[in-house]
Amino acid sequence: MNQRPIKNGYLQQKHIFGLKTTKFYYLEGTQFLIFEDDKTHIPQERIDLSGFIVDGTWQEDGYYTFTLRHLQQEIIMQFITMTYDDAAEWVSKIKQAILISEYEALLHQTSYQISIDQNRSYKNDSSNVTKNIPEYVQKQLQLYQELSKDKWIIEKTLKQMKLTAIQSQNNIILKGEYVFNTSLQNVITIIQKGGKLLDLFRKQSDVHEIDLNQFHQDIWHFNNDGKKFVLESKYIQFDFQRNNSFFLTKESITENQFPMIKTDEKQSKKNMISIFKVLEIIHVVEEDSKCFTQYMYVVKKDENEKIIRKLMKEQIINLSIISTELDLLLMQINNESIPIIQSRIVVGTDHSNQENQENEFIQGENIHFPPQDRLGYVDHQLQPNQPAAIHENMHKRIIHQNEEQLKALAELKEKIGHLFLNDQTMIRYLIARNYKVKETEKMILKCLQWRKENKINSRKTSDYQIYANENVHTQLGFSKWGHPILVTNGMNSHPEKFENEQGFSEQGYLEYHQSLMEEGIRSMRGYVDQFIVIIDCYKLTPANFSFSVLKNAFIEIFNYYPERQFRIYVLNTNFLTRSFYAMLKPFLPSRTVEKINFIGQDFNEIKNALSRDLDEETIPKRYGGKNILIQ
Repeated sequence: MNQRPIKNGYLQQKHIFGLKTTKFYYLEGTQFLIFEDDKTHIPQERIDLSGFIVDGTWQEDGYYTFTLRHLQQEIIMQFITMTYDDAAEWVSKIKQAILISEYEALLHQTSYQISIDQNRSYKNDSSNVTKNIPEYVQKQLQLYQELSKDKWIIEKTLKQMKLTAIQSQNNIILKGEYVFNTSLQNVITIIQKGGKLLDLFRKQSDVHEIDLNQFHQDIWHFNNDGKKFVLESKYIQFDFQRNNSFFLTKESITENQFPMIKTDEKQSKKNMISIFKVLEIIHVVEEDSKCFTQYMYVVKKDENEKIIRKLMKEQIINLSIISTELDLLLMQINNESIPIIQSRIVVGTDHSNQENQENEFIQGENIHFPPQDRLGYVDHQLQPNQPAAIHENMHKRIIHQNEEQLKALAELKEKIGHLFLNDQTMIRYLIARNYKVKETEKMILKCLQWRKENKINSRKTSDYQIYANENVHTQLGFSKWGHPILVTNGMNSHPEKFENEQGFSEQGYLEYHQSLMEEGIRSMRGYVDQFIVIIDCYKLTPANFSFSVLKNAFIEIFNYYPERQFRIYVLNTNFLTRSFYAMLKPFLPSRTVEKINFIGQDFNEIKNALSRDLDEETIPKRYGGKNILIQ
């Protein structure tokens, strides 16, 4: 995102009683301007998009419609375009503008200006350089305050982060802005002690003391475009805390500032060590139980400019993990040993060839897997009285492995340890490939690429409401052992809609199914990593079947959701059901075939079968249970 959203053109606006007027609209930054026509220079109305949301796009009376409405004020505007693409572009640009306006409102409602008391000592000075603010830090504060007023160009936005940049003749300045829902002390602890948990490419860090002065020396390893860079940074650090504010600065030093530890010339050439200089400034302000944070890098323009800029950009983006993995970071800082490398977010990676894809895997990207699959995952929502906790040994795969299986796990760790998946996940994939390590490795890498390319982690059922309204699938609750229960009502399936009704498609249905799987996985507690699946064939007819959809859904499940089925119940079976099963069976792994339980149309038989895994409160009422979710 290299600039603020700009979009202009004519739109029809629908008013009360169906009246329509055509005006010229211009989206400039976070302002929505309304003109009489495209010749007028003064807008009739100027709307600040802060507090608005945009809904759409949908088809209505042959037009494509979207709505702009305020969350608190009674302002609703409905707009009409002739083409879907035009409406979609307006919606995309307006959403982008709203996002920017929200960041600006959050990050500028508090003052970032720091007043300096020259005669005060600071107890939180961790560098021991001095107990008063040094002159060079005062200059940095002044520079920081001046830079904060400049007009920055937006490069990237995430849910809790905005990355911007400006350039001068000699420097590039990158700035990350964050909103963390935690205390100032937690943020300070992570920034001061996070070390390699936050600096993902830092391989070595030393603190040297010379003549009572300290300086830090870091070595970084960074892969870019298939090349490995070894970078060295030497700097002095100073930080202090004042009431609800924290300030930290790191400034590269030159050899005339401190006696330097010389790097061996031959070793430098062998490792291609490049010295880089950077000024790093972090400022945190706590207000209303939130921490507003600015993280700024001033990078000197030189021969290493491109690689240093990319490295710093990734560091800024990665700091946003504080908002999602706060507890895990604090736990690791308190002498836990599990790394957080999986939280990294790679910026601008080239996917043009296989070599670059492999380099990216080597850097570790299990951020694309569900959180439960990642090394270091701890379920803080698990309660001692929950089935998942009571039956933990049933779900914990590692304790059920024999010597040969543990050997295969150790071998797999050597091959894909850089992905930082946990034992539970790797064993699940090993089972799916009969503990053949090479095939398991291929399966995991293929799954990673599929999840990444299709942005599977962002799948939500609320984005596929037309399919949800069909009531084909329902999450019923949880089994006696803690498994989520997915129910499929076959008679509600109408595959002819994929061809006959607008908005429906086989691909859309498959994406909806992925969203169900992802939300079910997110609901799993503790070591639970499987579903119980119930397929109800009541009143099923050939019109409810699509062999293509079923085949593709099963292939997707077994390739990308291996060993996710604990048990499968097929209820109200008949000749038609078994005929379709005979067609699908060749696509099913033998392990899955063993998990399938066919049950006839007798409700007592159904209730008795389901009672193996479900309590009476969970069994649907129509089968003699007490659950009224499914009548």
